[in-house]
Amino acid sequence: MRNTKIIDALRDRLSSKGSESGYVPLKSTQNWSLDLLEITLHPSFGSFISQILGKNENIHFISIAWDLNKLKDAADNNLNFIGNGISLELFPGQSHDFGKRGLSLFPENKVVDSLNVSIIVFKCKCLNQQLHAKMHEIESMVKSSLLIQELTDIPKNFSIENKEYLQFLANKLILNLESFISFERTKHITTFNFNYSVKEELDFYGTHRFLQNGIRIRLKKNKN
Repeated sequence: MRNTKIIDALRDRLSSKGSESGYVPLKSTQNWSLDLLEITLHPSFGSFISQILGKNENIHFISIAWDLNKLKDAADNNLNFIGNGISLELFPGQSHDFGKRGLSLFPENKVVDSLNVSIIVFKCKCLNQQLHAKMHEIESMVKSSLLIQELTDIPKNFSIENKEYLQFLANKLILNLESFISFERTKHITTFNFNYSVKEELDFYGTHRFLQNGIRIRLKKNKN
């Protein structure tokens, strides 16, 4: 109920102020792409007993990437949804390398305003059939989300309030996914959130590492 009231209030704000506060999103001069090169379990990952026993973990992840063009998806151009069917069995201290080209999180394209990326990492002890069913439900949640609906109908008189509303919907979606992922025999580990503004296009390049809650990822930012 509370979220519904917040969304209604934001919509009211847009209807009353949107046309008065013009906002022209910048577009990148080059094509951008973002790839996941590597994911690593930090040596301290998991419980002390698990570390002593050298127990491996089944790691899974999904990723969502969007800008003000639309949501990106290699499959249907609506959602950059990866991780379905990918299961990484890693020991603490072990890495999985996705190869020289990496795993595409955002296919090569011009970016409008900013590139927003969320990578949700979780571990699972469930059966493959149960995991597949949950991943299908996760994909359905994203495709039916308000974020998708708003991005497929971006108004011509775009305003800063529109941008704030989209970010609010994106944050709400990620929180809902994190909550849903934490089902029986599955545990949400961490979520990496990135925002790359077109205003800082010169800085969008190179390879970078990030560590959160015992999970380290290596990303590569490309421009062509």
